[in-house]
Amino acid sequence: MRTATARLWWLHGSPCAGKSVTAWELHTNLLAGEPRAYFDVDQVGMCYPEREDDPDRYALKARSARALARCLVAAGARTVVVSGVLDDASMQALRGEAVHGTDVAFCRVRVDRDELVRRLRARYGPDLAQRALDEAEDADRLDEGHLTVDSGSAPPREVAARAAELLEGARPGSPPPRVDPLPAPPPLPAPDGATAVLLVGPPGAGKSTAGFALFSTLLDDGRPSSFLDLQQVGFLADVPRPADDPGGHRLRAACVAEVWREHRAGGARALVLNGHVRTQGDVAHYRAALGDVTLTVVRLRVGRESLEDRLRERTLGLGPALAGDELVGADADEVQRTVDRALSEQRRLEDEDPADVVVDTDGVDAHAVAEEIAALLGGEPAEDG
Repeated sequence: MRTATARLWWLHGSPCAGKSVTAWELHTNLLAGEPRAYFDVDQVGMCYPEREDDPDRYALKARSARALARCLVAAGARTVVVSGVLDDASMQALRGEAVHGTDVAFCRVRVDRDELVRRLRARYGPDLAQRALDEAEDADRLDEGHLTVDSGSAPPREVAARAAELLEGARPGSPPPRVDPLPAPPPLPAPDGATAVLLVGPPGAGKSTAGFALFSTLLDDGRPSSFLDLQQVGFLADVPRPADDPGGHRLRAACVAEVWREHRAGGARALVLNGHVRTQGDVAHYRAALGDVTLTVVRLRVGRESLEDRLRERTLGLGPALAGDELVGADADEVQRTVDRALSEQRRLEDEDPADVVVDTDGVDAHAVAEEIAALLGGEPAEDG
């Protein structure tokens, strides 16, 4: 039986303020040795098109985060660290609702205007940079005693230590005030013909890039869809792994099912997954967790030359910026070692063959791969009613 109350620490702030870096530093270093988990709310909120009653998907993100946090706490995490932006109503609702008996505290990461302008201009075009700056200045004006930490010029570890100190002191001494609950969407008609695709393959095969391209293709075809990267659905650390789930896929599948339930209730009819799934037994966990949803497993195959090119790009920080990518900044020797490991994994996947379909990605861009997979799925866009 758990004796200590679990806690959810949520870092929010404007783009480039440093919330993700601070949250990752908390997870990887400051909380090392403690059972913990981390996820970014944007990674569990990719569900489109947006609903008219939730145009920025804040309510959907909050419900998805609540569901995932409950799953991670039930798995043994004492602290769940989250990064990402919500509106005030969703933040207050999460404070007022029980998240598996978890204390919820928010801390805004901010930075002074000149530094924020510099960071925004380095990452975004003028229009997006100005919008983010306006939002940050609005938050400063409306700040009413919320926990706030300045990222400034201090190294991430110092910023994270200050955030931890503030969040530690935020543990409520009494129940939070009653607030309106997170709005729930109306129930869906049944059956709704939902489908799912799981992209597997060795590192560098293009799972993340092709998976997101497939997600975009399905949306363009008129299919309300959601996208989840299995690695990003909760980084769990210092939590004992059950002997009968050595790969952690039973837990990860349960987390996917919790988030998918919210996305499906929000209107999604197709789910795109990608991740390091290696065996038929791994796949079985996802089929069981998704229940009545038809799951198609697609294995992406890649040759050495293409693999080397893609992994070199990742060392430069090109492609999707994902938490936990250990190749960013790696040298040439590490790239070659990763290529060798990836090709060995590809051979093991070919032997085990957990996939329904194999797609070759050599010399083919992600959008072409996505079109091929979408054609394999067939079917017409799902409609409500």
